[in-house]
Amino acid sequence: MTARHAAALARVAEMAERLAQKHADRALETDDPKIEASATSAFQKATRVMRQSMALEAKLIRDAELGIREAKRRAEWAELGATHDRRRQIGATVERLIRNDPGTSGDAEHLCDELDDLLDLEELTETFLTEDLTVQVTRLCNTLGLKGFEILAVLPNGPADPLPPPLRQQWREGDHSP
Repeated sequence: MTARHAAALARVAEMAERLAQKHADRALETDDPKIEASATSAFQKATRVMRQSMALEAKLIRDAELGIREAKRRAEWAELGATHDRRRQIGATVERLIRNDPGTSGDAEHLCDELDDLLDLEELTETFLTEDLTVQVTRLCNTLGLKGFEILAVLPNGPADPLPPPLRQQWREGDHSP
């Protein structure tokens, strides 16, 4: 609800309240049945306007509060989705490193379980979504004791060479034929 709407509704409610009070006083002070009936009718109309104005104001306030709650809920869901995506991306990358590391062949399942626990802790940090992916993956690999990996070669959307090694060598030597 805008400030203009709130101010207008408050003015209407205030005027209706003053009118209702005026007509109530007039109806109570008179002995003439026609004036009393007229004042009572005007009082009922004024109080109806006042009640409707207040009800509309309350509804607009509730709607605005509901809009704020819905926006917060949508933001929380978006962050939850981003957190899930980030966890999946980090988990898949480090798990691939674990499974490709020849030193962890018998211990791969245990390390993947430990990775899951570490990711639970990582999610609780304030920088989980904003920290550089390479830094996170490197930290997790070091914590898990993985050795001898090229981190940038396994990261999704990282700098990847589109040519396999034999074609890359041919390209460097100047042979550009397929």
